[in-house]
Amino acid sequence: MAPPNVRIELAEPVRAVSLLGAERQVTGIALALEHPSDAVAVLKSHAEQAAAT
Repeated sequence: MAPPNVRIELAEPVRAVSLLGAERQVTGIALALEHPSDAVAVLKSHAEQAAAT
């Protein structure tokens, strides 16, 4: 397991449910990605497209 190298901050909290059914509010997601710069570029592109519509 690698430490997270990409963190996504959400605009507002969302409800997350674990595999065991526990619920909590989350405000961000941390990921360990092999190609973080590629993922960030794709996410930014999608965010810009969503904001334009």
